[in-house]
Amino acid sequence: MEILLNNEWKMTCPDGFARLDENERRSLHFIAEGAGECLSDPERHMLVTLGWKKVSGLAVLLLSGRDLARQMEKRISAPMQPFGYRLDKWCERQLDGGLAVGFRYRYRAQETDMMGESYVLKSGKTLYYFHLYARAALEEESLACWETMLDSLHRA
Repeated sequence: MEILLNNEWKMTCPDGFARLDENERRSLHFIAEGAGECLSDPERHMLVTLGWKKVSGLAVLLLSGRDLARQMEKRISAPMQPFGYRLDKWCERQLDGGLAVGFRYRYRAQETDMMGESYVLKSGKTLYYFHLYARAALEEESLACWETMLDSLHRA
């Protein structure tokens, strides 16, 4: 399945992923970026959210990817403190020529150890957000699948 993000980027998702319907999306209270896609692979126990937001104002445009990632980490970590949120590491990767900056973290949900990885990519006046949520026990397999997805990202 191929996903089109904001008519600017395309990403290929491996077999097994499907878009969440509107009711499933509404149940995900932590997704706040705005427009985007929510994808799930129940067999891999993975949830991927892809969002974008137009930005305005000189201050935001002057922020570096690292600054944007630090802001995103604060927005994610605050509501996840009751779930034992722990920052694992900061990450950077090239996404079709653009530098995405992000972080990996750990938390616990419904008595299951979980991991997440999030990136932000600035492209002109648009910020793109890429989030992975997966079971910690399946981290190696999940990260390999996630990297395949991120590596497939290209301009439309």
